[in-house]
Amino acid sequence: RDDVAIWAFNYYGYEQHAAGKRLSALFELHPDALTCDRYDDGYREFLRTPHPFPIYTHPDADISEIPAATPYPRDEINAVVKTGVFIGEQERLDFYTSSPAFALALAILKGYRRIELYGIEVNPLEGYRQQAECLYFWMGRASGMGIEICIPPQSRLFSDPTYPPIRSISWHP
Repeated sequence: RDDVAIWAFNYYGYEQHAAGKRLSALFELHPDALTCDRYDDGYREFLRTPHPFPIYTHPDADISEIPAATPYPRDEINAVVKTGVFIGEQERLDFYTSSPAFALALAILKGYRRIELYGIEVNPLEGYRQQAECLYFWMGRASGMGIEICIPPQSRLFSDPTYPPIRSISWHP
């Protein structure tokens, strides 16, 4: 459907684009994407090619070689989409540990009413604890704002829930 925005992440998005899939945005939030060893020359060339969709980049990235680069609007998101989490008296605004977390926060800012997540497998029991916690936070934040969060039945996002004991909770009416 042309009325659905399709956002993809890093090299996976490149593979989808190469396979002829339509993209609405790509998230490449690694500031070293053009120089690191984890990506191949094909992906780096893809980043250096003009595209009709934005490539959201890290604020510290050198975007001079990425024509579709669009700096991720972190300050705008932090000003509008509050986390509601306070450490002491200070609200924790910057809470992004993975590209999907950045994408969820941006989707909230853009006013999406339904977000479908495919291929995001940050299982906390398989070494992705930090990314999973943040992703679950932004999923909960969006859901709490009335945004539908949809995951396919085969997803592992909620297949291995952890349930640590709760030591104390304080409620303030």
